[in-house]
This record gives sequence, structure tokens and C-alpha cells, in this order.
Amino acid sequence: MFRLPKQPRDQLRPDQQELQDHFHSSVERAVGSDSNATSTAAEPLDAASGNAERPLAVGGPFPFFAVLPDIGRLSLDMLVGLGEATQGVLPLDAREVASLVCASHFGSAYATQAHTEIATKLKLLSHAQCQTISAGGKAEGLSEAGGLAYETAHYLLNVRGSLSPELWDQCLRAFGKEGTVGLVHYVALYTWTSIALNAADVTAPGGMD
Repeated sequence: MFRLPKQPRDQLRPDQQELQDHFHSSVERAVGSDSNATSTAAEPLDAASGNAERPLAVGGPFPFFAVLPDIGRLSLDMLVGLGEATQGVLPLDAREVASLVCASHFGSAYATQAHTEIATKLKLLSHAQCQTISAGGKAEGLSEAGGLAYETAHYLLNVRGSLSPELWDQCLRAFGKEGTVGLVHYVALYTWTSIALNAADVTAPGGMD
């Protein structure tokens, strides 16, 4: 039995229904932002189901968010707000590399598949590059920003203590202060997200959830 199964909308409390609406609008806002940044045609997408039309029962991370709706809303706002705050200072391929490093580190099948789809659909990374990162390796052919994001995320997740001054300085030169802090926020956010998905035992998109 699934730990937090998705529920039909009419079985949700009013505050959970409000969160469901906010979930959909947040996904659409994030997809639109990425599409504008990459000049890729936006496609309606429900992040929890992979379907173009909004389902009445939402899976993926939503059931976890819905347990504490106020906190779930903050999590969604953090994700969308961070994407908008780092536009122009943190390249999208660096974001997706960091996301995949975190997902693979914690073995989150849902986050790994979701961000592989995002990265390949937006043509930020090849499928082979995503597979290599998801297997725990540094992919060949990454951009300078992507390679630096990999090294930084990998260090933060695997080395106890302070980030090395060399990596910090490299990030400052590549991304500036705002982009560097944004990158660290992404590592922290997807660490939290991967742990939450694992705790709820959320399967990969397309599987039973």
C-alpha cells in the first residue's frame, strides 16, 4: 500500500483543494518560465502525472505536500521563485545538473526521471549525459557551467564541512554572487525534495503512484 496515495479532489479538504490549484498554477508558471528562457514551445504538463490535462487525483509529490498544505505551498513558492530569481545568472543546464546530482545521490527515482525529462525536453542535456549523472558519474561534454555545477553539488553532498574555497571562487567568477547562492539553494532544495519523495516512497512518473 502506498504511504501517501493520491486522492480524488472531492475527497480533499478545502485547504488541500486550494493547494492543488496552486500546485497546477506553479507547474504551469515554471514550465512557461523555462520555455521563455530557452525559446522552447511550452507544453501543458502536470508534473505529478506527465499528462497534458489536469488529473482529478494528483500523485507525485502532491500527496506529501497536501499533508501540511501551508508548508506545501511554501515549498512550491520556493521552487518557482528560485527559478525566476536566478534567470540570467544561473544557466538552466547548471540547475538541471545540480538537480540530477541530488536525485541520484539520494536514489530518488521520481526526481531522476522528472529532471531527465526536463533537461532533455529543453535540450539542456543529452539523454546520455543524464544517464551518466544519474549513475553517479560526471558526464562528458558538459558546458563549463554544467561541469562546475556538478563539482559543486557533488562536493556539498559528499564532503563534510565547508565548501572548498576554490569551488566557491570558481562559482563566483562563473555565476556571480546571486547565481552562486542560487545554485546552493537548488542543491538544498532538491536534497529536501529527494528525501521527501523517498520518505513517501514515490515512484517514477509513469509508474504506479
